[in-house]
Amino acid sequence: MIDPIQQAIYNTVHGYRFGKSSGAIALAPRVGMKSAGTLSNKANPEMVTHQLTLVESVPVQIEANNYDITDAYCMTLGGVFLRFPELKFVSDQHLLDIYTKLMEEEGETAKVVRESLANGSIDDGEMAMIEKEINEDIQVKLELRERL
Repeated sequence: MIDPIQQAIYNTVHGYRFGKSSGAIALAPRVGMKSAGTLSNKANPEMVTHQLTLVESVPVQIEANNYDITDAYCMTLGGVFLRFPELKFVSDQHLLDIYTKLMEEEGETAKVVRESLANGSIDDGEMAMIEKEINEDIQVKLELRERL
């Protein structure tokens, strides 16, 4: 089984798209790496001699607009990553939209929990889905709190 952090690095690098290019070829020059091959090696879980550092992962995540690497770090350490929204003036309608999004997220969480418990136990994959849904709930709640 691949380490969750390594899997997140691999998925972030290889899932990146920019124009007609994708993966390390597209991402490396946009994060200041001279060689796409080096970034590709750092994203390869089998390449133990090349590892993406925590500092290197920051521009990778920002450019990819994908924070799964940080999520994996936090989960490994027993925590969660909550990204704060940009705060701007919001209308009553926008607050209502956020509130209904929160209710929708909580409904999705309840559905995942119910489906996971249907067979009487929760496996690792189901638990990962439940954790993901709960984290999404928390993010929306924080957005609502900050906007109020």
